[in-house]
Amino acid sequence: MWYTSKQIQDAVCTSRKVRVYLLAAVIFFLTLSSLPAEGQTADDKTLNVGPAAPPPNDNFANAIILTSGGCCSSNAGTTIEATKEPSEPNHAGNPGGHSVWYKWTYTFSYLSGYTFTLRNSPAPFDTLLAVYTGSSVDALTLVASNDDYGSTPTQYTSTVYFQAVPGTTYYIAVDGFGGASGNFNLNRDVNRTHADSSRFAGTGESAVSVFRPSNGNWYVNSDSGFQAVHWGSNGDVPVPADYDGDKVTDYAVFRPSNGDWYVLQSMTNTYRGAHWGVSGDKPVPGEYFATGFDNFAVFRPSNGTWYATTNGSFLSLAAQFGQNGDKPVPRDFDADGKLDLTVFRPSNGAWYIRHSHDGSYRIQQWGISEDIPVPSGYTANGNADIAVWRPSDGNWYIYFSHNNQYVIEHFGQSGDIPQPIDYGIGPGISDEGIYRPSTGIWYIRERGNSTVYTLQFGLPGDIPTATAYLIQP
Repeated sequence: MWYTSKQIQDAVCTSRKVRVYLLAAVIFFLTLSSLPAEGQTADDKTLNVGPAAPPPNDNFANAIILTSGGCCSSNAGTTIEATKEPSEPNHAGNPGGHSVWYKWTYTFSYLSGYTFTLRNSPAPFDTLLAVYTGSSVDALTLVASNDDYGSTPTQYTSTVYFQAVPGTTYYIAVDGFGGASGNFNLNRDVNRTHADSSRFAGTGESAVSVFRPSNGNWYVNSDSGFQAVHWGSNGDVPVPADYDGDKVTDYAVFRPSNGDWYVLQSMTNTYRGAHWGVSGDKPVPGEYFATGFDNFAVFRPSNGTWYATTNGSFLSLAAQFGQNGDKPVPRDFDADGKLDLTVFRPSNGAWYIRHSHDGSYRIQQWGISEDIPVPSGYTANGNADIAVWRPSDGNWYIYFSHNNQYVIEHFGQSGDIPQPIDYGIGPGISDEGIYRPSTGIWYIRERGNSTVYTLQFGLPGDIPTATAYLIQP
């Protein structure tokens, strides 16, 4: 169910004021938008000297090279007078007919944990977008494709997202639905993968971990290592995240009694502290500014306001979005590499989302009052999926953002704590994980083949910390 921005503001905000403070920000996108006829000269409109030549990148073999300089860039293009080659695949499942090609090689080996997002901004024709690997137009392997993600009844947008592999060359096709053609801007940005897995120093990826309040110790285990680290005290809230941008999870706690954050930085093994929050705030760390590292952030139930800061890059945010009783669950629902302000409202079972890439709003009815929100990337489409886990029946209710379909899967029982992340078993998607405090046992079910793994790791009273984002019970 969708609502207007005004309806959503009325429903979500206890005050209609939204304050956003950006002291310094650079936002990058890869967009595809039209070049209007008003920009043409009179000669362009009236001179007729015969059929126009096709674009230079009409054929696969002549794909325009997109340079990898920096994280982001934009390219203007056109599909007017373009053709479709023999044996060329149908992009995004549609025959199209006027395709052009680009190619991009992922050369940033140090960004191996990052993602590559293609987004085409509103264009005057219904665009198709597809990404492939391969050496010829008749022997391509599809990586990702999309027709209308992000479109409205009057504006066409396509978005694809995929996990980029260092050293790999990708071919990008732009076409038009049903043979449509037009001018566009193609924009791209490289972004970190959010909360696909946890990776503590010395333990490899996708570790199971717990924080033990009784002694302030963290215990971390994976297939490549074990660690016990003292960091915190009884009453602290564990907030593991990558605060220094080295793609390794840092041990960190938020202390509600004084609003302070304490971080053990994995890059330098040094301490970092910050005062950000007050008693009663809910910590919601994550990447809100596309800075390449996670930010300190809190949601304040008393006024429904989010406060986030980079604590070093001079960016901060204060935005009212939610109300007392809401559960903050920020995730990247629009696949732009930044977290979207999101709350789940138990009183009506509705999700309220403010997309970071364009400020648009979404309301989705999904859940009931007892549910625990567990949004995550349950498919390899780049954007987080809305999901809840229901303690009374142990069911996962997952609403897929890319196709508006859903599944209901039973895994767990009352008293369990859900921990959905990519545990490194499957191909880059979140698995259904639960921690059972009564026994200290982890149960992990691989998405795709339903294989179940169990691991004894923890004691009653431990707080599971496998996910990069807190689970709001």
